[in-house]
Amino acid sequence: MINNYVSHAANERTYLAWLRTGLATVAFGFVVQKATMIVPAGSIPATGWPVFDRAFAATLSVVGLYDGIAVIAVGIVILLLGGIRFIKTARDIDNPEPRKAGMRVELLLSGALAVVAAMLCAYVALA
Repeated sequence: MINNYVSHAANERTYLAWLRTGLATVAFGFVVQKATMIVPAGSIPATGWPVFDRAFAATLSVVGLYDGIAVIAVGIVILLLGGIRFIKTARDIDNPEPRKAGMRVELLLSGALAVVAAMLCAYVALA
């Protein structure tokens, strides 16, 4: 019988959830990148303010080029962190000494994904 089997099984389920989330994020990044290659950045409607239109078009064209890559990068980070946390948690389960909770990187990743998603929504809504 494996010591702390229930805890190790829960750790493995959590790791599989990290993998599923990371792979879905990477796949979504590929879709976003492909979509931004199809939709031209110059198809932004004019607002009547030439200086604003030029700056806004330039910003959106840069966002349009790199938003899919940013989503893919965040997905890869999710995959890597999932593996690291799985190994660390497996060691912590077997370690009888008490430990302190560390910083939650998941919150930072969620924030990064929220920013990229907001930029993508702005790009799609205005393009």
